[in-house]
Amino acid sequence: MRLRRLAVSIAIALALFGCKSSTEPKTTPPPSLVANDTPAHAMERLISAYEKKNESAFAGMFTGDYQYEFSSSTDPTLVQQYSTGWFKADETASSTHLFSGYTPPGGATIPAASSITIDLQTGSPTDDNSAGVDPATHKILATRVDGQIVVPQAGTDPLTYPIENNFNVFYVVRGDVATGLDSSQPADAQHWYIYRWVDLTGGAAANRVQTVQATWGKLKGMYR
Repeated sequence: MRLRRLAVSIAIALALFGCKSSTEPKTTPPPSLVANDTPAHAMERLISAYEKKNESAFAGMFTGDYQYEFSSSTDPTLVQQYSTGWFKADETASSTHLFSGYTPPGGATIPAASSITIDLQTGSPTDDNSAGVDPATHKILATRVDGQIVVPQAGTDPLTYPIENNFNVFYVVRGDVATGLDSSQPADAQHWYIYRWVDLTGGAAANRVQTVQATWGKLKGMYR
């Protein structure tokens, strides 16, 4: 009799536990980013980290000698402002400010973006046959870029910054020949990074881009 009562008690406890477990909310872990183990995956990781506002993953896609060049056709003021160069520190600061919000010295606070969408017309880099580089370890991606970045505003509708008809060129390098990687960036043949990024929007090299309304570069400069 005592064993029967014990068995009944255990059964009731298990039933209650099952009911409790079934009613508890289930949480889904955030999706992980693809590894930058190929040139195409490096581009995918770069864009996904930016869209998901993942500061460390985005910063981790650039080499220590990374440089960005603004379009002289559409953003001559930024070309002049950063005539000495726009480097990894600038890229990291700009993206961090965009992801988290930013108060410039002596200026008004610029809110963080609430959503970011970036669309590359093509995402597969090809061999870089430029003089002085090995196409086996250096790749290039020239692509049209579109998208939008939404920034909330206090007491009014959010602002939407369009990125339309841009033309960007990304230079990708294999990790074992990359320069200036830090301890968090594997320097091996199984990882790829961005070492140069050029905005050719509105230029002769991007003559298939007919109309330019806004540039990604201008927004990068705004949040620096």
